[in-house]
Amino acid sequence: MSERANNTSTAPRPPYSLQETCERLGGRSPATVYRMLNAGILRGFKIGARRVFDPDVVDHVARNGCDVPKAAA
Repeated sequence: MSERANNTSTAPRPPYSLQETCERLGGRSPATVYRMLNAGILRGFKIGARRVFDPDVVDHVARNGCDVPKAAA
């Protein structure tokens, strides 16, 4: 077996767009995703003018759920 075949490390996954994040979180709205980001539930960063989200954190929240902050009145 080659050394490459034994390598268990994987390349980092590309970040999720806002639309992908909404879909992976069960159809949550963009406003809810931004509330989750501001509450520290999700991790995101900007690439140019686009906001993208850490796929590992999004998938963890999708699997395990979380308490979503309420919208301000």
